[in-house]
Amino acid sequence: MCLLSYGHLFAQTCIPVTEVTNCQTGITENFNDDATIASSGFSEGDFTLEQQGNNKFLEVTLSGTGVRSVITNTFVAPALNGTINVRFDLSGNAATSSQMMIFVRTQNGDIPLCTVTAHSGLNCFTFLTPATLANQLLKFFIQFTLSGNNRVVQFDNFGTSVSASLIPLPVDFVSFNATRENTATRLTWKVGTEQNLKGYEIEKSADGRQFTVVGFVPATGQTSYTFRDAQISQGPVFYRIRNVDIDGQFKYSNILSLKNGISNLVLTAYPLPAANKLTIQHEAVFGQGRISISTADGSLVKKIVPAKGSLETVVNLAGLKSGFYVLLFDSGNGKLQTMKFLKQ
Repeated sequence: MCLLSYGHLFAQTCIPVTEVTNCQTGITENFNDDATIASSGFSEGDFTLEQQGNNKFLEVTLSGTGVRSVITNTFVAPALNGTINVRFDLSGNAATSSQMMIFVRTQNGDIPLCTVTAHSGLNCFTFLTPATLANQLLKFFIQFTLSGNNRVVQFDNFGTSVSASLIPLPVDFVSFNATRENTATRLTWKVGTEQNLKGYEIEKSADGRQFTVVGFVPATGQTSYTFRDAQISQGPVFYRIRNVDIDGQFKYSNILSLKNGISNLVLTAYPLPAANKLTIQHEAVFGQGRISISTADGSLVKKIVPAKGSLETVVNLAGLKSGFYVLLFDSGNGKLQTMKFLKQ
């Protein structure tokens, strides 16, 4: 075992790693269906999402000397001495000349992999799970030290033997309501099964765009929660709930508007501009609810029947031309809502 000291690390014991030439690890993220880095689950790094033809990848450019990083989405480590494989492709003029370090990021800090060498093309490594990592949530944190003018590293085709589908994502919202009391506003929300959830941040806004945190409710394994906002606002007010898991992943509820004592869920969608997928947050669906998408001149191009009772629907936009579209949501109980969006 080797000892490394690097930046924020203090003599951390590194994990022995073996480079694999005959790599059998499949690709789990090639970025081609992502509109942003965040939609892939990757986060916090210095790379940007770029595209050449039909291929998308992550890229960083630097003139001078500096350290740049990319951070993957979250996985669950296997038990002690379980095998973890990781692969990715590198290209660009600094793919081989850069110093590369790989860390396993956990809630307790970063654990470095022992010396790894960057290669142009496929990079593939394997290691056994140490006791400090067994059964923990983890991310791969990959750093590149670059030096020179206009140095470029491109990162693509990431894969690991540990499936991200094993990660319990932040809980889904089932309902969200607000009622005005004499001296406060009472928020009530229902959720699905909680796993690894830390709690719920309550956010408030006067315009539905700029939100401020006004409270926090710890997760206790219940299916229903309440929060009392003692600061009554004059005029319309908007609320949303941000549920956060113990690893820092989060998901927002629908935005709820409260006006004259009546609450309604606001029709919203993300990411915008849209690429090939659009997630629509809407009122609960009743009976014959539907979502229709039309061109700016009124031509219907897509019709979707959302699941009964759902508050969120994912729509496949692949095949639609770039431009502005009009989305119509019919809850099935006579309530209609519309919004415009841009498809790239």
